[in-house]
Formats: sequence, structure tokens, C-alpha cells
Amino acid sequence: MLKINFLRMCKIRGIGNPYSFLMKNGFTHYMAHCLINEKLEKIKISQLYKLCCLLNCTPNDLFEYIPKKELPGHPINGLIKEKEVMNYLETIQKMTIPELKKIEDALKKIKEEKNDDTKTE
Repeated sequence: MLKINFLRMCKIRGIGNPYSFLMKNGFTHYMAHCLINEKLEKIKISQLYKLCCLLNCTPNDLFEYIPKKELPGHPINGLIKEKEVMNYLETIQKMTIPELKKIEDALKKIKEEKNDDTKTE
């Protein structure tokens, strides 16, 4: 089964009220309800694009594949997601200052690598 796991991305992005987030960004009540309750059976490309822009992600980040049977080696297996998603905001709030400094250093390194990659393109 293939589905859009909107709440997973909300948790990753620290969006505490997914319904309000969707309504503020122009989605209808019906669409918000379907996304939040995982009842979405179809989505327009324009809506998928809008979600990706708002969440700063790709369609593959939103889509999740829940296998009904094994398909060894099939590319769709790349859409199988981990069951639990870390609540980053909550985790960071509980960290000590030295732990936060390590994260800051790692983020700076990632940003530098990203800048280096864009310079070589």
C-alpha cells in the first residue's frame, strides 16, 4: 500500500498543529482532514508540489510504502519508512549546552559541505 504520511513530516518539521498549518496555507478542510487522518486516496500534482514546498521535502519524503507482500529488490522498497520518528524539537529542548554545541558544529559542517557542493556545480 502506498500512502502519504503527512503527520510523519509534521513531526520531523516540528509542526504542532497540522490542521492549522494546512488551513493557513490554503488547503481545504476536506483535504486537511484526509491528510491528517490518512484517508487520502488521490492528490493533485499541484497539491503535492505545494506540500513539498511548504515542508521543504521531496515527494519521496511524503510517500510511504507499506508492503502487503515481499518484493525483494524492487525500487518501491525505498519508500519503506522507519516506524518511529524522533521528535527533534522535544529532544533538543532536553539536551545540555555541550550536546547542543556538538549539534551546532555538525550543522555548520553540513552547511559548509552543501555550500561546497553548490560551488562545484
